[in-house]
Amino acid sequence: IKKILYINTLDYSLENQSIKEKLCMAEILQDIMMKFKPVSPAICWQLDSESGHIIADRDHIQVAIENVIDNAIRYAKTTIGIKAYGSNSQWIIEVTNDGEVIEPSQLTSIFDNLAKGKKGSFGLGLYISKKIVSYYGGHIWAENDENGVRFSITLPGKLDDFGKEDEL
Repeated sequence: IKKILYINTLDYSLENQSIKEKLCMAEILQDIMMKFKPVSPAICWQLDSESGHIIADRDHIQVAIENVIDNAIRYAKTTIGIKAYGSNSQWIIEVTNDGEVIEPSQLTSIFDNLAKGKKGSFGLGLYISKKIVSYYGGHIWAENDENGVRFSITLPGKLDDFGKEDEL
């Protein structure tokens, strides 16, 4: 119910209530990981993040990443990895889990509104993530790899190492 209500207000919130600020991705990812660790203490968490920033609303970006991590927790056997890196203009966040792979035919449909997951539940989280990421000019996708599943998010960003940072 909460996610349905969130979707109903998301468009308005993105267009009219966003507070765009310079966000440190390493800090956001650390905060999110610390929030989720107690929920699944048996999971081994791995975080590897470069230092850099994006310009966005913290609440929106946090919801987008949390939904992806929440999905990873549901399917992970033992490990969740979070990696963030980028170039001068693009930030990439990867969330991996060592769970079962996703049917190739479902790799894109899992981001649809009310997509049905492997465990029979209908999801809104990945749909919300896609909507938020798209609003900020990014992309989100899933792919299977040799260790499980990887969700990737790209967002326009700025690495600290590249000299002068963009002004807000």
